[in-house]
Amino acid sequence: LNGLDDAWETMLTVTTIQGHMLNADKLDQVLREHSMPYRDAVWSTSLHYMWMADEKGAVHRLVDWARSIQPTHDIEKAVVDLSATALTWMLTASNRYLRDSATTGLVALLTDRFESARELVEKFADVNDPYVCERVYAVAYGVAMRSYDADGVGALAKVVYDQIFAEGAPPAHILLRDYARGILERAIYLGANLDMDMKKARPPHLSVWPAIPDESEMDKLLPLVGNGVKRSMTGILADFHRYVVEPYTAPWLPLRLDESVWQPPEDRLEALLRRLSKAEKAAWTQYEKASSVASAALARLLAGSSLTPAENGESDEDAQSQKEAALENLMETLTPEHRREMESIFAERKVGKPRFDLQTITRYIINRVYNLWLDCRMVRSIR
Repeated sequence: LNGLDDAWETMLTVTTIQGHMLNADKLDQVLREHSMPYRDAVWSTSLHYMWMADEKGAVHRLVDWARSIQPTHDIEKAVVDLSATALTWMLTASNRYLRDSATTGLVALLTDRFESARELVEKFADVNDPYVCERVYAVAYGVAMRSYDADGVGALAKVVYDQIFAEGAPPAHILLRDYARGILERAIYLGANLDMDMKKARPPHLSVWPAIPDESEMDKLLPLVGNGVKRSMTGILADFHRYVVEPYTAPWLPLRLDESVWQPPEDRLEALLRRLSKAEKAAWTQYEKASSVASAALARLLAGSSLTPAENGESDEDAQSQKEAALENLMETLTPEHRREMESIFAERKVGKPRFDLQTITRYIINRVYNLWLDCRMVRSIR
């Protein structure tokens, strides 16, 4: 270890000593003064080196001690709070083994110590690192799930509700919202007396839509983000776009909460058929039969035998003509309202399921990369 690593090692060694000028309160003060990119450069990278370099070093000692704690152990609250603060700042680490160990250490340390758990949630509510915030709620969720104390879990749930859901627009962070909601659901399961509107905690949520640049703004950004990003997100190769963006956006629909719920055209058709009159149903049956014959004719055409007569002796051209005639008869038979809905269903069948606009998410990602690049410029020469 050397330089910054030595300094952090010293602070973590005395981090749980009450009143010490370099304890976890000082660590918290120092780390909060910086932006996330700067902090990652001077703190998070050092955490990795300390974790990998010495299994008897300050990082390992604190994490291993926290993971060994039981709810029955008699530990001063001040020591718990100082330890929890230092462990929470370890959640910035890019080393997932350290990060996960710090998380489980926090859960063990805070189980049935609800006052400290509540204070930790409040303390890191405004931290400028979304991942740390997410993990704090994961820790609080773990604490809630390990306890049968209805009052303790209920008090923790109240703090979480006030921080995340009370305003009705929780952060647009799916894991954080799930952890936070899980704490509330656990409190309800245990029979805690809660005075809160659970509709705000359960989806769908009214989170704020992120700012996404339009096409004209994107034309200015693309030359700045570098060839690597452009190749990954646009063009013929676009590996990141093909293997990450497309698969993960496929299940989502491009609909906002204030828009009508999308129904598959088959479901809409089934509902419409139940409302048709006897004459309308007869016209539909005739069309359905003609459509089936025409589909068989199309299959023969694609197979290269378009001149083969259909089973009833009619040619493929006759089958298509009869389908068109049956469709015309159906539309003339339907009421104006039913006709409009049937036309809408047919049109949607051709288009298919609405897909999330991949260009929108592409512009969002490129804009996010650009903003991170701007943040990192100031810390590029630190290490």
